[in-house]
Amino acid sequence: MNESSGWIGQWSPGIGDPSWLGWATVVAYFFAAWLCWRSWSCAKREGDSAASLWGGVCLLLCALGVNKQLDLQSALTELGRINAHAFGWYDHRHLVQIGFIATATLVVSVSAAFFAIRVWPKRARYGLLIAGMLMLCVFVLVRASSFHGMDWLIGQTVVGIPVNVVLELGAISLTTWGARYYVRTTPSASSTSPEDR
Repeated sequence: MNESSGWIGQWSPGIGDPSWLGWATVVAYFFAAWLCWRSWSCAKREGDSAASLWGGVCLLLCALGVNKQLDLQSALTELGRINAHAFGWYDHRHLVQIGFIATATLVVSVSAAFFAIRVWPKRARYGLLIAGMLMLCVFVLVRASSFHGMDWLIGQTVVGIPVNVVLELGAISLTTWGARYYVRTTPSASSTSPEDR
């Protein structure tokens, strides 16, 4: 297969994981996104200063749900490989990969710290969401790293289910429970005091 066999190198849009687990994960992403949208609506009605957090998580989950089947990170990898050959740094691609992972890890860590600090006064209501998003970020970084040791680890199975699926669905589940808890504990506008907001 040559470099022009797909839209970008060897990649073309399509269904990346047609298995029932793949589609179950997509459904889980969009269900969690819907609950986060409900949480965003409740937070806005309540006057919660962290309402934008729910909106951002909703958009992130939708993007990850779409990416689950389109496998857009493979398109990025192909683009990098093509440029590595074109500009003569293919032999040093591992250094670029390490730099990319280090940068991504820094961005995720700073973002997680920012969100954690922002919702710390309301940690009882946001704890599950933060735990789920941290777990999901770690999963995404591990998948993006493509280090052989990690590939071997997430390729193992637990009661017949791949470890990477367990990690991904576990993170989505925590986020879902966090959103449900937030909606269930959101007081009505008439009964919300300024101290609770």
